[in-house]
This record gives sequence, C-alpha cells and structure tokens, in this order.
Amino acid sequence: MSGLALNPANIIALPLVLGVGVDNGVHILHDYLIRRQEGLRSVSYPIAARRAGPRGLTTMIGFGTLMFSSQRGPWRDWDLCLTLGVGCCLVGVAG
Repeated sequence: MSGLALNPANIIALPLVLGVGVDNGVHILHDYLIRRQEGLRSVSYPIAARRAGPRGLTTMIGFGTLMFSSQRGPWRDWDLCLTLGVGCCLVGVAG
C-alpha cells in the first residue's frame, strides 16, 4: 500500500517511533503538572516549540540524512519510515 518493504528493520521502527512519541508526551504532561501546581489548568503552548520540537526535528534530520547515503538496502526504507513516524509525532504534539 505505501510501497515500503516489510522487513525486520521496519518492524523495529514502530517501537522507536512510539518511544519518541511517548517522550514528547512525557514533556507535555510534566509541563501540565507544573502549571497545575501554579493553579493553571492548561498546557503552555510553547512547550511543543521548546522541548518536543527541537528533539523531534533533530531526530528527523538524523534519520533523514541517512536516506541519502550510498548504501542501498533495507536501511533506506527504515530511515524513511522513522522520519515519517517522527514527523507524525510532531504533528500530534503541535496539534
């Protein structure tokens, strides 16, 4: 359907992407708990830009540059899968 080959490397990508999403969620939850102690009932909007955004972007850049390496093999699909997954996690955090 997506054109990506299903191999063991791509199957390993799912827990990695979920880990990045959980990491971003932990930072947002931590910000919410701090603000709740201050009497506020919302999450500060810059949390995505300050904490989750740079970490997700650097992860996407790291995996994205590996797609352009001279080695052609299962890693190219793996890097595409991870880059797209981390990008979706960032959209979820920003939304």
